[in-house]
Amino acid sequence: MVSFGKCFFLLLLCLALLISPKPAEAKIGLETIGLCSKIPNCNQKCKELKKTAIGGMCYRKSPRDTEDTCGCFVIISYIAS
Repeated sequence: MVSFGKCFFLLLLCLALLISPKPAEAKIGLETIGLCSKIPNCNQKCKELKKTAIGGMCYRKSPRDTEDTCGCFVIISYIAS
């Protein structure tokens, strides 16, 4: 037989798991700041320029582009589920 204490503990544990906060969601965008040839360290520059920037990366906007563009990741919206 299972004791009342064990059942009560399992009940409280299940309730705690159901009530616990859910993870939040964030939508992230990419904001261009210039060509990578003119910005030596794109990631660091993005962190210095933007207070909401997570960092940055060099990328090509389209396959026809000949130079990489520096883009900063910025948080567009933050949703707590």
